[in-house]
Amino acid sequence: MGSAHASAIFLFAFIAAHSGAVAFDFVPDSRRDPFTFSNLRDAPDDPTPRPPLIDVSESRRMLSKACAMAEEHLLNGNIPTSISACDRALDTLNALPSAEAEMLSAERERALRLRRAATRLLQREEAERAFHALGLRASGAVAGSRQPRCIINGQVLGSGELLSASSSDEPVLIESVQPEQVIVIFRGYRMRLDVGQGMP
Repeated sequence: MGSAHASAIFLFAFIAAHSGAVAFDFVPDSRRDPFTFSNLRDAPDDPTPRPPLIDVSESRRMLSKACAMAEEHLLNGNIPTSISACDRALDTLNALPSAEAEMLSAERERALRLRRAATRLLQREEAERAFHALGLRASGAVAGSRQPRCIINGQVLGSGELLSASSSDEPVLIESVQPEQVIVIFRGYRMRLDVGQGMP
């Protein structure tokens, strides 16, 4: 085994001397690249400083509490208060450094989702108040024929026709006529007119 090892060393040295290659010193037990015969060293530690760990536990706790309050107000019908709670949570997020805010993306999405839901409910309530202010009354309906018709504020209308309300320029679309109620579309929301009773 020893003679074979020595022969290998002699052979490499001979090849290097007669091929113009740069000679190298063989050091027993050293690590060398088999192609360049250069020393292999352990890779140095990455000199790039790593950013310090960011603790977002306190911010997450505050945001979770704000979102929980917003959800509770929403379920209790306190829509403006719910929207205000969502806005406070979003303002808190926007005031944080970007690196910390990115770690709280789930809390941001929750606050945005609650705010969208509260905004839709608020718009629905505003549409219902405006619809009631029109003073519409369905005095009759014929729903059994091929072309169902209804009478609303003296106007005879069918499905797909627009109602002209004297107190507003906003369109009211007749969606369907049923024996006891008429379904209309107002501001993108379905509203119900009970036949003979007006708005519920």
